[in-house]
Amino acid sequence: MIINRRSIVSNIAYLFSASAGSQALTAVALLLTARQLGPEAYGQYTACIVLVNFASIAFSLGLNIWFVHQASRQPSLHARLFGSVVLVKLSFGLIWAIVTFGLASLINSNAFPKDLLRVTILVVLFDNLFITMLAPFRASLRNQVASIFMIGSDLAWVLATIYLNFQGEDQAIEYMRVRVLIMLFSALIAGAFIWRTIHPQPQTTIARRAIRETLPFAASEFLLMSSMRIDVLIVAMLLGKTATGLYAPSVSLVNALFLPLGAVSSVMMPVLSNLFTQNIQQAWITARRSIWLHLALGVILTLSLVVSAPYLIALLGTRFAGSLEILYIISTITLFHSISIAMTNILIATQQQSQRAIIQAISVFFTIVMDLIVAQRANIRGVAIVYVVTELFLMLGYIGLVLRYRSKHAGTPANLTLAKP
Repeated sequence: MIINRRSIVSNIAYLFSASAGSQALTAVALLLTARQLGPEAYGQYTACIVLVNFASIAFSLGLNIWFVHQASRQPSLHARLFGSVVLVKLSFGLIWAIVTFGLASLINSNAFPKDLLRVTILVVLFDNLFITMLAPFRASLRNQVASIFMIGSDLAWVLATIYLNFQGEDQAIEYMRVRVLIMLFSALIAGAFIWRTIHPQPQTTIARRAIRETLPFAASEFLLMSSMRIDVLIVAMLLGKTATGLYAPSVSLVNALFLPLGAVSSVMMPVLSNLFTQNIQQAWITARRSIWLHLALGVILTLSLVVSAPYLIALLGTRFAGSLEILYIISTITLFHSISIAMTNILIATQQQSQRAIIQAISVFFTIVMDLIVAQRANIRGVAIVYVVTELFLMLGYIGLVLRYRSKHAGTPANLTLAKP
């Protein structure tokens, strides 16, 4: 992996443009789906996705982030690391799918229809595998290839959604079935390509090592998901499918804006992981530039969301008028999240994943407690305010960890490795 300003900028440009396109396509697909289904059915659609995504941590295990981090620090083990990660994911994923299919029959809630839940399990499984197939390109800074697959998959999703709209389809399960087929083919095509490109070499010793070392990454992935989506789950359980349908579009639009931020992070995280191993002085210089870049993007995306909010909600139709206030309330989250992502890259690169998980755990605990208190009293408006406060807490907590680490290692020589690979 060659790390210089040109490679960093070009990879950010490739992945940012793809993520911006993916963000636009995702927003179109979600808006078209919500408009056609209405608040009640869209509430079920979103509630099932959120619930199954939470359950997916049992097999995803944070392995994608672990792989990118390790492959950036040990490029010679790239093929063996990737092959071992796929081995673990396929093994755990198959068991997970069988177990969750059985558990779906035990759920009795109008917000989580059994048949819709089972189809959603397949969507999440194939989507997770698809993202894993793109991880080697990100670890080796070949994001132009990952960009093509991302755009292709999202474009197919949008076209299929448009087709269902024209057919007048108003059943959530049909939209989910289409997503199953798209994510399955996306994962298979990307998998075939990567298999011919790097020739993965799964090894049981590395697979066992991945399982041992991935716990902090899995915890952080679960906690990150919780901080972003636990509110939707609580709304679904306490307030029902209609409230979920009004709340979810705003949250989905804000989360879609995280994609361009994640694109920059996908480049900066492996770069910083490498630099903090090889050249600490340059690592901090690059880290500062990354923070300013994320901040600028956060400001631009937040202002864009505020200006476009009335038009986006208008596209959903009059049934979603109550979503506009929610979107205005949570629009600042994009700015807070942009800074949090920049800090997260530094924390992962400096081996502070466990400390990050502690901040996340406190944040999630606060979110759950406050949502349970305000949901019945202040409805979805109160839940939205809690989401904003939680993101602010996360941002400040991450900044504190980075500043503490920087102060503690201020005198470390520039050519000294701080952590073992």
